[in-house]
Amino acid sequence: MTGSVPRWLPPLGLLPGLMLGWLVWKDYPSSLIGLDHQIVVRDFVNIWVGGRLATVGDLRTLFDPIAYADHVRTLFGARLDMYTWGYPPHLLLLAVPLSHLPLVPAFLVWIVGTGAVFFFVLRQIGLSPWQAVAVAASPAILDNALIGQNGALLSGAALVGGLFLAERRPILAGLLLSLLTLKPQLGLLVPIYLLARGQWRPMVWAAGFGAALCTMSLFIFGVDAWIAYATVTAPFMRGFLEAPFGLSAHYMMIPPFVLMRALGVATTHAYAIQILVGLVSAALVWHAARRSGESRMALCLTLCLVPLTTPYAHSYDLVCTAVACALLITRTVQSATAARAVIALAWVFPGIALLLAHRILPGLGSLVLIGLGVVAWRRLPRTDAALFARPTSLLCPDTAKFGG
Repeated sequence: MTGSVPRWLPPLGLLPGLMLGWLVWKDYPSSLIGLDHQIVVRDFVNIWVGGRLATVGDLRTLFDPIAYADHVRTLFGARLDMYTWGYPPHLLLLAVPLSHLPLVPAFLVWIVGTGAVFFFVLRQIGLSPWQAVAVAASPAILDNALIGQNGALLSGAALVGGLFLAERRPILAGLLLSLLTLKPQLGLLVPIYLLARGQWRPMVWAAGFGAALCTMSLFIFGVDAWIAYATVTAPFMRGFLEAPFGLSAHYMMIPPFVLMRALGVATTHAYAIQILVGLVSAALVWHAARRSGESRMALCLTLCLVPLTTPYAHSYDLVCTAVACALLITRTVQSATAARAVIALAWVFPGIALLLAHRILPGLGSLVLIGLGVVAWRRLPRTDAALFARPTSLLCPDTAKFGG
């Protein structure tokens, strides 16, 4: 049983996913707009509208957050919440083709396409069919699929596939990692891990493919698009992050930075704590990748810590931790109850994150990820986790049997 995912794990994620699906889609097709003033396809609308604006050459509106929000309200109704395009210009290479379809069919193509890429990656990295199906049924995946989040499935595939395939298939790994340029905040630990493992080839390929994507967008959409993104859009997104705490999107965020701000810590001090957590995460990943002869658990640790290293991460960015949970549970099914409970909580958390944020405290995801990181650390071989003292504990009473 230690080599398979327990049968109870997928159903644990289906319930919050089904509840979310009902809340989001229950009024469609009578209305595209729900009671929460969101379009039914949620975040995907940015890709569709962004592609339409790029098609007609209206990049000034696209990269101006206020003008863009007004344009979306013009299309769908004045009672909408504010929508923002916050992505670099080369995402338009995918957005423009999709924008030629009607909104909901384009949404389905996006979700099915990115989901297929993610499932392909899961099989390529060695997950069994049941493990891959379990991850596909996780709340993190369902959260993305139901709200059309802008590329978290694609970014998750890029991160997971790029790291796991780096040694065996460096060109494919480089291609996948180049897609992280669409969400670069999720790739901060990637060079740490690859450098520690001495895996230079996927880094070179990733740089080449990434440069090619950016250059292609430069020729198609012009240098003004990149200037507008760097001087208008990016500063606006940073200001949004640092705005007085209490915006609706703040409640979906999980990093230590958000937890500290929710507790009333000043922004500068919250940044200091975020940087400290990031540096500790980088040190742990370096140590695990450098010392571990068997890289699978070092990779799990990296996936657990990735969302902790950036101040800008949401609950829907936890696609990578769903993969970590599926791998960790195969090493923990006969281990301590506490370890299984932490994995189960991390598994279901994306489906209940918003509820917990409103009922208890925003930013609790950082504590969940730290707990999952501890479980991953204790799955490392004993000699490879010797950076800290490692006594037998509640989380891992039998490290010789379940480590590594």
